[in-house]
Amino acid sequence: NGDRLTLRSELIAVESGQTPLAANDVIVVSGGARGVTAATTIKLAESSGATFVLLGRSEVQDEPASCVDAIDDAAIKRTLLEAATLAGDDLTPRQLSAQVDRVLNSREIRSTLETIASVGGRGIYRTVDITDRAAVAVVLTEVRGTIGPITGVVHGAGVLADKVIAEKTNEQFDAVFSTKVTGLKTLLDLTITDSLKLLCLFSSVAARTGNLGQSDYAMANEVLNKVAIAEQTRRGPGCVVKALGWGPWAGGMVTPELKRHFESMGVTLIPLGAGATMFVDEIASAQTDQVEVVLGGGVLVSGSANGSNSTLSQRADDSRIGAEVGA
Repeated sequence: NGDRLTLRSELIAVESGQTPLAANDVIVVSGGARGVTAATTIKLAESSGATFVLLGRSEVQDEPASCVDAIDDAAIKRTLLEAATLAGDDLTPRQLSAQVDRVLNSREIRSTLETIASVGGRGIYRTVDITDRAAVAVVLTEVRGTIGPITGVVHGAGVLADKVIAEKTNEQFDAVFSTKVTGLKTLLDLTITDSLKLLCLFSSVAARTGNLGQSDYAMANEVLNKVAIAEQTRRGPGCVVKALGWGPWAGGMVTPELKRHFESMGVTLIPLGAGATMFVDEIASAQTDQVEVVLGGGVLVSGSANGSNSTLSQRADDSRIGAEVGA
C-alpha cells in the first residue's frame, strides 16, 4: 500500500538575481583546477572577483624544457620519447602516457589559475586527495590562517569507471563512490563551523534517470542530492545550497564514445561556455527553494525541451520536475 508518483516536466524560466559572493569571499572548490569544474569556477570568478582555493590530486610539476614548443598530446609524446631514446631509457607505453598526462595536467592547472586572475578573481591550487580528511584539514586551516574565512564550498570532484555492475570491481566502485560521497563528508565536516554563503554540489542527471554502467555514479550523486536538501535546512536562508544534476558536457569526462552514445539518445551535450553561464545563473537565482536541479538539453523525463540552453530543476516542495531556460 501507499502512493505512487510519476514525475512530469514543465518549462520554468530562471529568475535572475544577484550573486551572493563578493571580492572578499573565499571559496573552496574540489576538482576545480581542470575540466568542467574549472570552466564554471572561471565564470564564477568573473562574476564575483572572489578567491578560489582549488583542490585536486594532480601535482603541478615543471615540464621538461624540450616540451615547451610541443602544443598537443602527440607532440609532447613524440618529444618525450625522443628524449628518452637519446638518454638510453626504455619507456613502456604506460610510462610514456603517464609523463604526457603530467605535462598536460600541469599546463591545464596553470592555465586555470591564470584565467581566474585575468577575469578579476584569485586562484590558488593545493594538491590533496579530497577523501583524505587529515590532509584536507591541514589545507583548510592554512586557508583560514593565510587567506581568510571560508565562505563557500563547491564540490566538483568526480571520477568514472563505467561498467555494467556484474563486471565492476569493488575497487572501481569505491573510487567512484568515495570521491563524491566521502569527499563531500570531508568538506562538510571540516567547514561545519564556517559561515558559508554558498554550498554547491556537482551531481549528475544519472542520479535522476540512471545510466548504463554508472550504478556507482548514480548512487553517489543521489546521495549528494539528498544531503543538499538536508544542508539547506541546517544552514538556513543565509546560505545558497544547490545540487546541480548536470547532463553530459561537451568536454570533461565525456569521451568520444560517450558523446556518440548520448547523441544517439537525442541528448544534447552542454557546451562549456553555456554550462558555466547556467552555473552562475543558478547560484544568483532568486529561486533558492529549488535545491535539487537537473541541467542539460534532452534530459527531460517526459516531453521535449532539447537545446543546449534548456535546464531542469526539481522543486522540493511539490516533487515536480521543472525545465528552466538558462540565459
